[in-house]
Amino acid sequence: MKTPLLGLLILTSLLCNAPAQSPPPPPGESGGKCPAHPHKGELAEKLGLTEEQKSKIAPVVEKNHADIKAIKDNTNLTKDQKHEQIAALHQTLDQTMQSVLTPEQKRKWEEIKSQRKQHEGGDHSS
Repeated sequence: MKTPLLGLLILTSLLCNAPAQSPPPPPGESGGKCPAHPHKGELAEKLGLTEEQKSKIAPVVEKNHADIKAIKDNTNLTKDQKHEQIAALHQTLDQTMQSVLTPEQKRKWEEIKSQRKQHEGGDHSS
């Protein structure tokens, strides 16, 4: 199922556009682009996120990203266990998004998720 990876890509784009918690890497190390999502700024722009919203979402996304990496790197977990744990993290992230977004942004968020699911090859229910 591609839903956990899809959610990570969507939410990581928010992290790429949130105010930096630390100085950016020197030029050449990242090329000025977010390595996790090719369309830097796309999601924040489509949703019309405010700086305050970005600052609320970014720490959660950052922690989620680190937790997902740890899960993927954990050789003691089965593929199904990894999938379940990552899906739970994405559900938490979605709840955070829902608590921060305005009603109009929530509608756009659901449209974006639906479009990306279709683009990935069909509807993947959580």
